[in-house]
Amino acid sequence: MDAEDTAAMDGATSPSGPRRFGHVGGTVRVWRVLQALLLVLVFGVITVTVVIERPASSVSSPDPATQPQWARFYQQLVRWDSCHPELRGSLAVQCATVMAPLDWAAADGATIMLHVVRHQATGGHRLGVLLMNPGGPGESAEHTAVTASDMFGDEIAASYDLIGWDPRGVGTSSAVQCPPDAGGVTFSIDEVPTTPAQIAAYQKRWRERGQACLATTGQLLRHVDTMSTVRDLDLLRGVLADPHLNFYGASYGTLIGTLYAETFPTRVGRVVLDSPEDPSLDMAGWQQGIARALDHGLTSYLLQCRHRPTCPFPGQTPAEAKTRIRHLLITAADHPLATNPPLDQADIYQAVRSNLVEPLSWANLDHTLAVALSVGTKPAPQAKPTEPTQPTTALATAFDAITCLDRPDHRTLDQVHADAVALDTAYPFGYLDGWSAADCLLWPVPPVLTSHRVTAPGAAPILIIGTVNDPATSYEWATSLTSQLTSSRLLTYTGDGHVATNRHNPCISTAVKTYYLNATLPPAGTTCTPQF
Repeated sequence: MDAEDTAAMDGATSPSGPRRFGHVGGTVRVWRVLQALLLVLVFGVITVTVVIERPASSVSSPDPATQPQWARFYQQLVRWDSCHPELRGSLAVQCATVMAPLDWAAADGATIMLHVVRHQATGGHRLGVLLMNPGGPGESAEHTAVTASDMFGDEIAASYDLIGWDPRGVGTSSAVQCPPDAGGVTFSIDEVPTTPAQIAAYQKRWRERGQACLATTGQLLRHVDTMSTVRDLDLLRGVLADPHLNFYGASYGTLIGTLYAETFPTRVGRVVLDSPEDPSLDMAGWQQGIARALDHGLTSYLLQCRHRPTCPFPGQTPAEAKTRIRHLLITAADHPLATNPPLDQADIYQAVRSNLVEPLSWANLDHTLAVALSVGTKPAPQAKPTEPTQPTTALATAFDAITCLDRPDHRTLDQVHADAVALDTAYPFGYLDGWSAADCLLWPVPPVLTSHRVTAPGAAPILIIGTVNDPATSYEWATSLTSQLTSSRLLTYTGDGHVATNRHNPCISTAVKTYYLNATLPPAGTTCTPQF
């Protein structure tokens, strides 16, 4: 953005007007659209000056790696074999399964399996193992190893065994399973109810869905929280025979890395957390941050609209454009717009959310909004079908199961509704963002994590990357996490999109590459600007 754009963004606000939200004809789980994006990660090279020295401290106790009751897990032999045919990429990979306890408080109890994919280091100077998680929660990580040369560059691939694994509850590991029509929750469910009758129906159907998921998944549904995944991650580090954890986490994957640093501080090696979440937030604070981030990213998109020939809001300020988007949402809440195919409220939300995370897709968003605006408030001649068109995805199912164990919510359903209404006065999509928190209040398994600040004393310095206009995880979360961790360095990207290492930016690529290869952090206060 130029100086005029930046100045305008600093003062940009969202108009608050009358709102009427009715049925959403298409399923749009707000968190699912936010997180369920497989991120392609690319790195590149820099000269920087701060070298990491590993501090002396002890691993949080009790330490399962040194306790005899966990020996059958930490001492298991990993047998690598060929992968299934779908796992084909630019690198040759191997697959294996690793046994983990279902419950990390019950060493002699039931077990689960973790699916692991490896690309072995190709160079003569191997630095160890680099484990990766692309986000979600619920995103499969097996393809991160398959595409590793594109993601990390040849030097990283030559120096590290690159490891992707499906966390517990996800993908090809022991996974959460819900019947496709559990509780009738498919594309026909009322996603953002506003009337008492709609809210009552919503509660009934989501409770039915949760109970159906619990009946199908069994006790695993109670043990897919991120802290259990953190202990699985240390198990993988142990069976892969690396004394320290080298890790890349994007978006939700940063929560795994953050809690690992708190739990096993002296095992922290070279850890990069890109577009981080803030562990100190409960569900209410998390939803507020999501709404702010989306609005900030939308403002940046609208400010730069005048530079694109496809801009659907020529000559209009961000506030004016947001007013028009609000009117589209109000109309589409009751009747899909007369586009081909018809667009409902969910479609508009999903188009904005999914395209803002990748600036290269902004032209697609221009087109969708232009088409919607071209029909004005004219409803489609026939409503969209209410019959289910496809089942809830495995990714969406895992997302709900993991998130509801991770984020405590101290509100009632009425308070969630009131907070969603309050968010709606500030942001065009505030109600949709705020109401999605209702799911976890209706989930059959209560949260097991508590929101708290993470300091991780004794951990080696961690590289945190924050994007100023990130529409998914707020830049404020990056600065907050940096202030919490006792040893961390913030690298700021002043551009747009979600996950800075996906931006093909030489400054970001060089800093990340240098850190992984030389254990050298960028200088304090380093800021990377977009390259066009």
